[in-house]
Amino acid sequence: MLQITENKDLSGLSTFRMHAEARYFAQITDTADITDAYLFAESHAVPVVVLGGGSNTIFAEPNLEALVLQIAIPGFEKTHE
Repeated sequence: MLQITENKDLSGLSTFRMHAEARYFAQITDTADITDAYLFAESHAVPVVVLGGGSNTIFAEPNLEALVLQIAIPGFEKTHE
């Protein structure tokens, strides 16, 4: 089940550790969460921002008025470059 966090500090999710705060935040752990997340964003009239691993991510604004999704679906792994 999708859990939404309000006013989430994103600095720990970026390798640059720059301060930014998301109005709404959710970890996507199942493909069904994606639909729920987009329905939530639509009902709250906010855009969706997808965050992968956070490597080389710089947030241009300190306050993101958006639903930030961190993809955390288990079962995928890197096997080689």
